[in-house]
Amino acid sequence: MRGGEFQTAALARALARNGCDVMLAARAGSALSRAASASVPTQEFGFEGVPVITPFAVARLVSRWRADVLHAQTSSAHTHLWLARGLLRGAPPLVVSRRVAFPIGKDFFSLLKYRTGVAHYIPISRAAAGSLLSRGVSASRMTIIPSGVDVEAFRTAKASSGLERRWGIEKGGCVIGVVAAFEAEKGHRILLRAAAGVIRESPNARFILVGEGSLERELRAEIAALKIERAVKCVPPDVPLEEMLPLFDIFVLPSLQEGLSTALIAAMAAGLAVIASETGGIPEVITPGSGLLVPPGDDAALARAIQRLITDDKLRTSMGEAARIRGADFDMSRTVERIMEVYGRIVGKGEGPSRYESSP
Repeated sequence: MRGGEFQTAALARALARNGCDVMLAARAGSALSRAASASVPTQEFGFEGVPVITPFAVARLVSRWRADVLHAQTSSAHTHLWLARGLLRGAPPLVVSRRVAFPIGKDFFSLLKYRTGVAHYIPISRAAAGSLLSRGVSASRMTIIPSGVDVEAFRTAKASSGLERRWGIEKGGCVIGVVAAFEAEKGHRILLRAAAGVIRESPNARFILVGEGSLERELRAEIAALKIERAVKCVPPDVPLEEMLPLFDIFVLPSLQEGLSTALIAAMAAGLAVIASETGGIPEVITPGSGLLVPPGDDAALARAIQRLITDDKLRTSMGEAARIRGADFDMSRTVERIMEVYGRIVGKGEGPSRYESSP
């Protein structure tokens, strides 16, 4: 489950609790389908790379189920729902969440997909909105609604039993954690170079990299090449996020690109001191005093920031307290409330909201 899947499942559950009839269309066999199907009606589809079968299947579901709103949570879902909608007469309006800040393709199909057939966009940050604006999507057709988390769950969370022992965390050392997919844009290689420098200065520091992805083998090889296996571990995300964050003293997000980051918001809600790259939507979350921002790709600056928090207990504590306060601005209840407002205005007026709202 990456951030987008986490948000989709949480939104579906919250909409159902708020009295909405929800049908979740998920990729067959996906983590999202497994996570949501126990609590939300779920239909599985192929969501194949070349959209041939799924648009027809989704169109049949929409027609039979008589949905009022279609909401695409990813670019792939956007493509399939956009095509499915074109197969229906009197199709319901399509809402699309934009979770990434990197540029939209310039090819004809991408421009057509983003400029037509969408009633409203919900970018999760100003940075994500900028990628839409740069491709000609009008500001009047979007409402910025940041990702949300269950703030109370993270504020009161306790570590999973036995996890500290399983991860080999010893008492007395500072634990630095990162929770992100093992993909190039998350910047793990930058973190490993920074970690090597930090460990030389603070031998008791421990780094826990929680994730999975295409770069896992390469990251493990780099850890071995840097000779930091004793202090750096790659571990699978096999426990809920709220049950691992209490084991960390510092949370780091070294991303090279980032739309916003659910994990960062959760870490702040949990009261952790945070360090993150000054890229994408991250500076919209970390306000002065609630965390440290470093240039993306700068391992030396990242190492200095980590070392600063390791050696300054007072700063780490005060920053964690400020992060907890800031994290409360991103409660999932507020996210759902604002998304339901968008749905209501679209369904009620046959058009999207008339104002371009910004993140908190």
